[in-house]
Amino acid sequence: MKIGERLRQTRQTRNLTIDEIATASGLSRPYISQVETGKASPSIPSLEKLARALEVPLSTLFAEDDDEFTYKLIKKDARQVLVFGSPDGPAHERKSIHYLSDAGQAIEFCMLELAPGYVAGGDDHHHEGEEIFYVQKGSIKVQHGSDEFVLEEGDSVHVNATIVHQIVNVGDKTAEVLVSRTPPGFSDIRIDRTEGEA
Repeated sequence: MKIGERLRQTRQTRNLTIDEIATASGLSRPYISQVETGKASPSIPSLEKLARALEVPLSTLFAEDDDEFTYKLIKKDARQVLVFGSPDGPAHERKSIHYLSDAGQAIEFCMLELAPGYVAGGDDHHHEGEEIFYVQKGSIKVQHGSDEFVLEEGDSVHVNATIVHQIVNVGDKTAEVLVSRTPPGFSDIRIDRTEGEA
């Protein structure tokens, strides 16, 4: 199903008019109508506004069909991994994201590998939804609003992601942090690449 068709279907399912979506999203009524009929291709920022107006995860608008989700098996050697930073560059600039869940679902699960000193999330990093961090290896410092605390191996924290937050690897070895997030956000930077590929 195309994005425009999915948008119209989602809007109708939620008993909302195009005018109501236009008001809530800040986008014009003609533009939304063109997107629904496939005459306009929306940008990611526009889709984010539409998803917020519809009060659904962004991934809802990318669903390929109406089949009910059953399961997706992801073997270790076939998982997608996105790597940041050069192997020859500063260690504190290296991070990798291991995708442990299927794309396009309501919840997202992944593992972050953070080099010592790596800071994940800027001074104004926040987004809709909730997030859970579980330290599988190493230790991290979590800054959440005005609160700051250190998580060691086996510790976890569940946060309101609309509050500014960031995590820092304060240990002397690579930290492995399991992250569960809803609605999904890491999917926006997912690429079609599996672990071990160049």
